Amino acid sequence: MLTLVFWLFALLLTIPNPDPIPSGTVVLRHFDSEVLKDTKTGVNPRRSISIYLPPGYEESGADYPVIYFLHNIMWDNERMFEDGVVQATFDRAIARGAIEPFILVAPSYTTPTVGSLYGNDATAGRWLDYTLQEVLPFIESNYRTRPGKENRGIAGEFLGGYGAFKLAMMHPDTFNAVYALHPVATGTGLIPMKDRPDWQLIHDAESFADLKSNVFSQVFTAMSQEFLPNPDRPPFYCDFIVERPDGELAQNYTNTTTLQARFLLDRQVANYADNLRSLSGIKFDWGRYDTNQDHVFSNHTFTRLLDELGIPHEAEEYTGGPFDRNWIEHGRVEHDMLPFFARHLSATPQSPAMPDPKQQSTVLLHHIDSEILQNTKTGLNPRRSVSIYLPPGYDTSETEYPVVYFLHGLFWDSERMFEDGVVQATLDAAIADNTIEPFILVAPNYSTPTVGSFFENSSTSGRWLDFTTQELIPYIDNTFRTLPTRESRGITGELMGGYGALKLAMRHPDLFGSVYALHPVGTGVGAIPVSSLADYQKIHSAGSFDDLDGDMPSQIFTAMAQAFLPNPDRPPFYADFMAEPEGDAYVPHLENRISLLSRFLLDRQVEAHAGNLRSLRAIKFDWGRYDTYQSHVYSNQNFTRKLDDLLIPHEAEEYTGGAFDQNLAPHGRVQTKMLPFFSRYLEFRD
Repeated sequence: MLTLVFWLFALLLTIPNPDPIPSGTVVLRHFDSEVLKDTKTGVNPRRSISIYLPPGYEESGADYPVIYFLHNIMWDNERMFEDGVVQATFDRAIARGAIEPFILVAPSYTTPTVGSLYGNDATAGRWLDYTLQEVLPFIESNYRTRPGKENRGIAGEFLGGYGAFKLAMMHPDTFNAVYALHPVATGTGLIPMKDRPDWQLIHDAESFADLKSNVFSQVFTAMSQEFLPNPDRPPFYCDFIVERPDGELAQNYTNTTTLQARFLLDRQVANYADNLRSLSGIKFDWGRYDTNQDHVFSNHTFTRLLDELGIPHEAEEYTGGPFDRNWIEHGRVEHDMLPFFARHLSATPQSPAMPDPKQQSTVLLHHIDSEILQNTKTGLNPRRSVSIYLPPGYDTSETEYPVVYFLHGLFWDSERMFEDGVVQATLDAAIADNTIEPFILVAPNYSTPTVGSFFENSSTSGRWLDFTTQELIPYIDNTFRTLPTRESRGITGELMGGYGALKLAMRHPDLFGSVYALHPVGTGVGAIPVSSLADYQKIHSAGSFDDLDGDMPSQIFTAMAQAFLPNPDRPPFYADFMAEPEGDAYVPHLENRISLLSRFLLDRQVEAHAGNLRSLRAIKFDWGRYDTYQSHVYSNQNFTRKLDDLLIPHEAEEYTGGAFDQNLAPHGRVQTKMLPFFSRYLEFRD
C-alpha cells in the first residue's frame, strides 16, 4: 500500500503545472499640477497617476500604445487597482493575444466634492486642460510610448465614460479611438434634472459636508460648480438650475439651458460631428438594469442621434447593471473594450504569414437521405444537403474537434451561405488570430418548398427537430472526427435559425452545451399583433403556395401555420389558421391563435424548460436595434427580461445595426462576438 501511495505522489509531482500568465506592473506616480492650482473648491494640485506597464516592459526597450482610463465620480485611480482584478484582466488579455502589450494610464480625478465631472473652469478645475497639457506630456516624457494619435486611445467608466467621449470629441488630434463604459450625461433622461436634488438642502447648506445625506444634491452641486461657475458666490461658487430669489424655490430657465448646453453630450455633438467622424473608432455600451433608468433612456436616444448625424459608431445594450459586467472574467473590458482598441490602435507591423497549402480549411457538401423527412404534406425533398467547414490541418492530423451547428434563416440555404467565401474567410481568420481554436462548423440545409423550416416537428411540413437530433448529429459524429459530447457541441443561427438554435438547446441540453442566437425572431409577441400581418383572404383563396408570391407576410404565416397548426385533412396547405372564414369575412380564431403562439413563441415555452436552460454552459443572443420590423427588437428586449425573471443566466446585447448587416461584416458579430463566445464555452479536448 505504501508503494502505491509513493507512486501516486511521484506521479503528481511529474504533472506539469500550467504556465503562469506573465504579469505586468502597476506604478503609482505623483506630480504637482499647475493647471489645478487655486481653485475655489480647494482641489489638491498634487495629483496621482496609476500606470499599468505590460509584461516585459523593463526588458524590451519597445515603445507601446497608450490607453487613458478615466474613473467615475466617488472613486479614484488607486482603488481601481487595489484588489488586483484590473491588472489581472489586462495580463490575461495580452497573454491570450486579444490585444498587443499596451500601457494604461489612470489619472486621479478626485476632488473635495464627488470627483471631476470633466468641466474646464478655474472655479472647480480645468480638468480637460489638466489631462491634455499635463498628464499626457508627463506620460510621454517618462515612459516609452509610441508617438502619434493613432497610438492613443481613451476610455472611462460612467462619468469617466462621459469624460472620455468628451475629450475624444473635442480633441481628435490627440486620441484615435474612444470606448465609454456605461456613460452618463449623454442626454436628458426620463425624469427632469430639476426634480432630482433637494434644492432646499442645497440652498441652506454652508459647506459640502452639509449635503452628505443626499447623493443627488452632492452630484448636482458639483455639476453646477463645473458648468455654472460663479466665483463671487460662496460657499459653492456657482449658480443653480433652481434658485431661491425671494425665499421660494423656482426653476431658473436660463441656468437650466446653460447647464444642459455645457454638460449634456447630445447638446454638443452636432458642433463636433466632423471631429467625431474623423476618429478611427467610437463605441459605448450600457447595462439595461441600471437602477437609474435615465441613463439607459439617454444612451438609447444618444446612439440614434449619432446615427442621424452620420457619425459611425458602435453602441451596445447588455444584460446587467452599470458596473457589474465590466471587470469580471470574460467581462466587458476583457472581451469588448480591449479587442476594440486592438482594432483601432496601431499594431506593430508584421509580415503576413504565407498560408501552407496543406493547412487550408475545406468546405464540403454532403447529403443525407432522411427517413424522418419523407412523405410530408408540403412535398419536402428528403435528400438533405449539409455544408461542413473543416478547419486548417484537419486532413493532416488525427485531432478530434468540437462542432458548432449553424442554422440559417428563412428564404436562404446553407449552400448559398458559403458561395461568396466570406463565411469561410471569417472562420479562417478567427482561427489564425487565435480568436478560437480549430473547430468544425456544420450548416444543414433547412430550405423547404415554402419559405424554410420553422424548427418544429409537424405532420404537415416535417419533423425538423427530430431530423436534427436523430439523423444530422449522428451522421456528423460518425463521418468526421468530432468530440461527441454536449460540452464540445454548440449551436447557433441567424434570425429564424437563431430561434431554432435557442429552441434546440432549450429542449436538448443533453446534446448542446452552449447556444448563441444572432438576432433571433419568434422570442415573443411584438409591437404589432401577429394575426394582423397576413392577408387571410388571399391565403384562404389560394390554390397553392405559388398564389402567395409577392406577399411575404402571407407566405411566412402560411408556412408557420403548417408548422404549428398542422391539419393533414385540409388541403391545399394542410393547416388551420389564426383567422378563419366566417361567412364572407375572415375573423380571428381565438383557439388557433392561442395554440400557435404557445407552440411557436419561445417566451411561452421557457418556463417549462427553465431547468434545461439553467443547465447549459452558456446562452447568448443579440439583435440590431434598426431591424425594419421593430417587433423583433421589442420581443427580444422582453425575452431577456423574462429569462432574468426566471433566473436563467444569459447574455443579451442590443447593438447598432440591422438584422443582417453586422454579422459577417469585417470585425462583425460573428468574428468578434459569436466565435469568442464559443471559444470560452466549448471544450476543445477530451
